[in-house]
Amino acid sequence: MAVISLIFQGVLEKYPRLKLIHSHLGGVVPYMVGRIGDSFSSYCEEYGLELPEAPSYYYKRQVYVDSISYHLPAMKCCLDWLGPEHIVLGTD
Repeated sequence: MAVISLIFQGVLEKYPRLKLIHSHLGGVVPYMVGRIGDSFSSYCEEYGLELPEAPSYYYKRQVYVDSISYHLPAMKCCLDWLGPEHIVLGTD
């Protein structure tokens, strides 16, 4: 929620050179990216949120995920969506 909130509130738009590392392979974001985008589109006006790009644009541009995952399908999902250049080595 913290990373998505930063995106929704425009922090990554305001600071385009800011890079974040999202732990545990990005949590649920790789699985929920479609729903996150739909939620933003549905509620942005109601909550006064404005972004020139979709939330996934900022995530893919400025967020890196660590490689902590013990489930191969999760790793494959994240690799397919973000690509290997946005996965950094991580340990528990």
